[in-house]
Amino acid sequence: MTYMTSTQKKLCCVVSVAVKKKELRTQMTTLLNGLDERWIRAASRRVCRSLGDFIKAQDDVQHVLAYVNHFAGEIDLSWLISEILPSHAVYLPRVVGGESLQFLQITHDSSLIPGSFGVKEPVEGVGGEFDITNSASTLVIVPGLAFDREGRRLGRGKSFYDRFLMRSTMLAAYKVGICWSLQIAERVPVDEWDVGMDCVVTEEEVIVVGRN
Repeated sequence: MTYMTSTQKKLCCVVSVAVKKKELRTQMTTLLNGLDERWIRAASRRVCRSLGDFIKAQDDVQHVLAYVNHFAGEIDLSWLISEILPSHAVYLPRVVGGESLQFLQITHDSSLIPGSFGVKEPVEGVGGEFDITNSASTLVIVPGLAFDREGRRLGRGKSFYDRFLMRSTMLAAYKVGICWSLQIAERVPVDEWDVGMDCVVTEEEVIVVGRN
């Protein structure tokens, strides 16, 4: 009989999670690529409406970190951003140094230009940078390829959001994942460095997990 050392067992576990993540990414990417554009526009409005109501119900939230949709099948947040700009400070991400996120504040007139990976980003220096000491009054809208009802998230593999959210200064922020109902998996495979969500919003429901 062959026994594995604890190191070997840990390595097997890591490899297994990596394989499962790759398989789920492929599955979800295929599903998203096949979505109808008209359906995406209508369903995005439903997500934005639910998310807007949720944000307004959080009396302590003053800052909202959003994003600009870019990949096939992604939820369009432009309607939500327009709705909450008068009452909340809204920020969009830009990639710095190829590996980290910086969030810059925007207004209705802010210009966006293609940045890393072709994703539209705020122009550097135009809006103030998000102050991470404000995390206790901040809600972060987090995109992903898959989520489950326990708040586990599968990203696109670059770990931009995980690195940003795992900072000790960001622990107090409210983390809200958004996706389509078809992206809710039975259980998302995760590594120890993957950051969980406090809530997941789809076009059909709001899944409150609890503060992670």
